[in-house]
Amino acid sequence: MFFILSKLLFYIFMPISLITITLIWGIITKSLRLKKILLCTSLGILLLLGNSTIVNWGYHLWETPPPTSPFAQRYDVGIIISGGMMMNRESNHEQIFSGKTADRFLQPLRMYKKGLLKKIIISGGDVSINPLNNEHDSETAKTQQILIELGVKPEDILLETKARNTRENALNCAQILRSFPELKTSVLFTSAFHGRRAIGCFQKAGLNTTLYSCAIRAIDIGYTPDTLFIPSEQALAEAYQLIHEIIGYCVYRAMGYC
Repeated sequence: MFFILSKLLFYIFMPISLITITLIWGIITKSLRLKKILLCTSLGILLLLGNSTIVNWGYHLWETPPPTSPFAQRYDVGIIISGGMMMNRESNHEQIFSGKTADRFLQPLRMYKKGLLKKIIISGGDVSINPLNNEHDSETAKTQQILIELGVKPEDILLETKARNTRENALNCAQILRSFPELKTSVLFTSAFHGRRAIGCFQKAGLNTTLYSCAIRAIDIGYTPDTLFIPSEQALAEAYQLIHEIIGYCVYRAMGYC
């Protein structure tokens, strides 16, 4: 129930959902005062969350920084949290297309090839809320496949395929590591915007892991008219991801998960 309710909450607070709700409400209400407030609110949300500069500032403030010396230490195991690493999940075995967060598996691959990781855990399961959907998320399997093709030994990869959210990622990975007591030190790979919630969940699960933030979204953009004043659909998409993560973090904190 928590999983379904959290997903629905995120959909409600999507920027496009907020704009649509306030716009339709403003059109159908008979109160002229409320109509003005709602229509101005709809426009304000569009101008605020569609502003590339403001959204980028938000990411700069929220994201956890990447490690300054990523190759300074060896770890027994690297933990990859899946999500957005692969595209085209319905493709066949020969087709693999990486997604926006492919950095989550590229960074541990680099460390493994340099001899800084002994094992790699890939964590992530079915994230669908559709009860009629019988398809399983193949991202974990495809990440395993591509890592093997790029030189990781099959016996050095451990799969966790049941987690549907970050808390379950942490709990399930902790359970796996209890079966491998020789794997004492770990490093956690996730997107920088997800770092706060991820490291909090893993620490709550009893894992004293090191966070490796990757897939950075905050960029250095110039202060030009198009980024300062013109709403962007890309900024709306980025704003949704940021709002989604901030709400998720707050909910997890309230529930004591991180």
